[in-house]
Amino acid sequence: MDAAHGATDLLAMPVIDRDRWQVLEPLLDTALDLAPEERSRWLDQLASRSPELGAHLRSLLESERVADAGAFLADPVEVSLAGMEIGAYRLERPIGQGGMGTVWLARRADGRFEGRAAVKILNLGLLTATGQERLRREGSVLARLTHPGIARLLDAGVGTAGQPYLVLEYVEGEPIDRFVRERALTPEQRIRLFLQVLAAVGHAHANLIVHRDIKPSNILVTADGSVKLLDFGIAKLLDTETGEHSVFTLEGGRVFTPQYAAPEQVRGEPLTTATDVYALGVLLYLLLSGRHPTGEGCRTPAECIRAILESEPDRLGSGDLDNILSQAMRKEPGQRYQTVAAFAADLERYLRHEPVSARAHSLSYRVARFARRNRTTVIAGSITALGLVGATIFSLGQMRQAQLERDDARIQRDNAVFQQRRAAASSGFMELLLESIAPTGKAYTTQEMLDQARQTLETDYRGDPRFVARMMAELADHYFELHDRPRELSLLRRAEELAVRSGDRETAAIASCRLAKSAADDGDAKGAERNLARAGGYLSRLQPPPLGPGVQCLRARSALARLVGQTEQALAYARQAVALDIAAGDTTSSAHQAALNEVARALHDNGDIRGSLDMTRRLMRVLEQTNRGHTRRMVVEQYNEAALLSRLGEKRAAAAALDRAIDLAGNMNSEKQLPTFITLFIGELATDLGRPDSAIRAFRRALGDSRQRSDTAYQVRALSGLGGAQLDRGQVGEAARSLDELSRIVPENHRWRASLLAARLRYARGDSTGGRRDYLELLTSRGFPGRGLSTPYFSSLVLDGSLMALANGDRPAADSLARHALRLARGEGQDDQRSGVIGYALVTLARVEMARGNSAGARENLRRALVPLTTGYGPDDTRTRAARELDSRLTPPASTDAAVAAPSASPAAPSVPTRPAARRPPPR
Repeated sequence: MDAAHGATDLLAMPVIDRDRWQVLEPLLDTALDLAPEERSRWLDQLASRSPELGAHLRSLLESERVADAGAFLADPVEVSLAGMEIGAYRLERPIGQGGMGTVWLARRADGRFEGRAAVKILNLGLLTATGQERLRREGSVLARLTHPGIARLLDAGVGTAGQPYLVLEYVEGEPIDRFVRERALTPEQRIRLFLQVLAAVGHAHANLIVHRDIKPSNILVTADGSVKLLDFGIAKLLDTETGEHSVFTLEGGRVFTPQYAAPEQVRGEPLTTATDVYALGVLLYLLLSGRHPTGEGCRTPAECIRAILESEPDRLGSGDLDNILSQAMRKEPGQRYQTVAAFAADLERYLRHEPVSARAHSLSYRVARFARRNRTTVIAGSITALGLVGATIFSLGQMRQAQLERDDARIQRDNAVFQQRRAAASSGFMELLLESIAPTGKAYTTQEMLDQARQTLETDYRGDPRFVARMMAELADHYFELHDRPRELSLLRRAEELAVRSGDRETAAIASCRLAKSAADDGDAKGAERNLARAGGYLSRLQPPPLGPGVQCLRARSALARLVGQTEQALAYARQAVALDIAAGDTTSSAHQAALNEVARALHDNGDIRGSLDMTRRLMRVLEQTNRGHTRRMVVEQYNEAALLSRLGEKRAAAAALDRAIDLAGNMNSEKQLPTFITLFIGELATDLGRPDSAIRAFRRALGDSRQRSDTAYQVRALSGLGGAQLDRGQVGEAARSLDELSRIVPENHRWRASLLAARLRYARGDSTGGRRDYLELLTSRGFPGRGLSTPYFSSLVLDGSLMALANGDRPAADSLARHALRLARGEGQDDQRSGVIGYALVTLARVEMARGNSAGARENLRRALVPLTTGYGPDDTRTRAARELDSRLTPPASTDAAVAAPSASPAAPSVPTRPAARRPPPR
């Protein structure tokens, strides 16, 4: 265990770009072959001719000497720190030393509880601003990571002696390579253990963090076989950093462990999640074979640099597994697995004896690598036999290179033709727009123009299916923004069909992954899986898989995971999609915006409503920054902002956000017709604010729109909302007819909406006992007394159950349900000062106390309720006014002597409304 909390082989290696390495490599070979004295004279001569080359070569040779001498970590740990108290911990003994700090075993010194921890502090000789900043950054990185496979950060601060420190979870275990070796695990067992490592790294990547120093000593395995990933001391955040941090990123970017460094680390290039994938490939090779993939070629830093940039590992003779390892350890980051999830998926397929996506190196790749490794032999032919073979291979390589150049030229011509056709289509489309203005001045609607564009593609460009497929995939985006699901799906199916016919697998994969996401959004898990399987087939033939389909498929997988209740996995997929975009430098495209939206949805479904709101507002800022602040995408996000504010109980703020969405949507179409999802929300928010007449009108409009579009999901929302508003208005017969229609069309995953309306209808018809029982059974079926993550507005549903119990005189149940609703609301991120739901829960508790005769307790809850009621619902809302009146009735007059006790008989509680709050789905 001792080596795991920071003991490391980090070296400050010189960074070498590709071109310089081509010059340095033969010189390094010569230097390493010379005796020390002869080498020194030779270096002097080289430096006299080229001082820069001489300095670089001396630096490489010096790092080799230091490594051979073991001097980098030879300094003894300061023993004088034993017994020192740092924060709440007392240092006991050193257990390791790393590139930036020493690590001590420590125990709590404040007596609060027993427990051991690993305290990481700066070495006494490194107390500089840079060292302190690095340590502070490590703490901020670790604080963002909460995963069973990652050592937890317990505390951070600066000791009385000015020493910055981190307190980390102490892990009892041993390095992963020793663990598998000493237990003689089978290859399958080693792979399954390694999959735990991938899960932990994947969590870090989903939080936009690259480890950059993955190696056996940083991965412990506990006695029960669980892995723990350690040491994020040089982790690099993928999101934008401030200027004060960037200098440390650049400085820290040159520190790595040579045996596990990726080529881009040696070359000083930007690091991405693919950097960790490379190190993970090296680690898996080591675990399976017991040796490093470079064999004996990485004993010194100089040898490591050559091996990292030039050597290919020997194959293990295991077919698909060799291909998986090869793809993970490709020299170019873009040719590796783009995510650890893809790496893990191939390993899982291998374990199930299914085909994997990884493929062996092509002939051209192997020829090119051979030519680079054997430049002198191949060109000069100084050894006859090898020269002949080398010449043959080199000739084949030249032929293949010529073929590749012809292929590149063809691809460039194809792309040029595509861009020309796209420009022509755009020009024709603009002419269509200009000609569409009739003599009366009436122009095409957006949908009519899109329909005309599709017809133009099908007729005028039918001889070029590749172009039509790509354009149709783009047109589908516009139908998505119009919320015209049938036309969107029709275009995507047609785009996939044409892409397959023309051999454009990338466009086919994009279309099928978008179809998968639509299926998941519509509750069709099997349809989503079928579409994803097709996409996987297309992508398996593209090496490396392109980024665009990868992001689309991650979004689809996120939606599917949400559908089947795997909310944490959904969030991980969504964050991986965002991380891929950021790693590729894409932070402005519509695809990136859609990925941010998927993260917001996943956060919502994980119960982090406040986090979802923050992500939505981040997306709105991106739209503004990219001049898309007046697009339909912005309307959607303004609606999402309003829905999330409502979800947080901030109804007034939600109404203001909704007004902005309505204004923008109205300005974007001449008929001032609102999208159906906004009309639905108008009805839902009106219901929440106690305006049933407005709600009924909005729901009827939304129902008509959704019937016209054959949109079952919107019909379900409209009918369930309409029935609830009709009950609020006292229209019991109308509500029963709404329930009948709802019951005929509602899919299984939304059956709870019909059950909710049925329970309320039974209650309204006078069967309060049966209605309440049905209502509580519904709560239980949706997760009560848990969080009910699969049901939106669960805290409001539980609060409505409390109101029913109170109206029936069941004070204990009313009290219990109200308190549970309060906990749920706070757990969702609702604020005690801003949430009307929290305010109303407190009012309910006040009424329970009144019924018990506890006026003082009732007054306390009422006074706590007034601020969130006023902020959440507004000062003139009926609930706010009723709470103020009730408070004034319970408060003794100012002239009353303070010693006079409150009346023993409490005033009767006012009648209790039993209307459940409206329910909204997560943002679309």
